[in-house]
Amino acid sequence: MNLINELAKRIDKLEQKNRLVDGIGIPGWEMDTLLAAPAATVTFTLPQYARHLRVVWYARSDLVANFDVIRLRINGDAGANYGYQYVAGSGAAANVVEATGITNIVAGVIPASTATANYFGTGVMFIPHYAYAAGTHQVDVLSGVAWAFAAGNRRSFTIHGDYQIAAAVASITLFLTVGNFIANSRFTCYGLG
Repeated sequence: MNLINELAKRIDKLEQKNRLVDGIGIPGWEMDTLLAAPAATVTFTLPQYARHLRVVWYARSDLVANFDVIRLRINGDAGANYGYQYVAGSGAAANVVEATGITNIVAGVIPASTATANYFGTGVMFIPHYAYAAGTHQVDVLSGVAWAFAAGNRRSFTIHGDYQIAAAVASITLFLTVGNFIANSRFTCYGLG
């Protein structure tokens, strides 16, 4: 009887893991990367059967500075095929930046090595209809960083980017402007039904 109960529990866990995201028969998927050592990049090769893509991170850089900038490339494309605009808030001040014809999308900011110990930055990225091959792709990001507890030591970002090549998003690569992601940084990528 114990063996049957154990098998039933395992089947339940598998069913939960392979759950249907939207309840109408299109499965979602999940990929998770927890870094065991510093890494210059994190790349996800994407299954093409979900509708939308969401990426969540909890990360820190080894750059000798208060913070480092996360950047995104799609399909390994390092050409000048990207644009973005972001609004950054720090204290009561806001800053707006726009860039076009560049080689990546700014995707957020994370603490670096001179930030308070054990501070990690977070972000959520969304790419709608990522597997669509006949249109360009839009990217939306919410990201936040704190490098110390005192006032004036945190920033929040709202970012909109675009990739100007009509192709399905088959892979995404996250990298930093200068540093490496440190061990225990975590990146989770979800295909949404």
